[in-house]
Amino acid sequence: SESQGDTTTVVARNEQNLKIVLEAEFTAKTYIELYLDGAEKVRGVMQAGKRQCWEAADLIQIKIGNAGGVKARINGKDYSFGLPGQVANKVVTWKKDPAQNRFEIVVRDWY
Repeated sequence: SESQGDTTTVVARNEQNLKIVLEAEFTAKTYIELYLDGAEKVRGVMQAGKRQCWEAADLIQIKIGNAGGVKARINGKDYSFGLPGQVANKVVTWKKDPAQNRFEIVVRDWY
């Protein structure tokens, strides 16, 4: 896989095998809301030292009260949601280009 900027390119042979994997290590206590493919999965405070891993087919929506308190990896690539004390609202989705058989992970703001 190759990476450029904030997107991770995954070359896939079969779209059915695609999933978004978010690994999070909480380095500070923080409030989090997490939705996997539209279904609420987590709402509450995570304690420092906790590790979680979530998988979604198409969409992860996340709100973090203390963005700097989370060390994240998305499909194996390090990702920062922001600085300590910042609130982050993000959507992680696929940008699909079936003609080229390329699928990129895209992280954008969630309103």
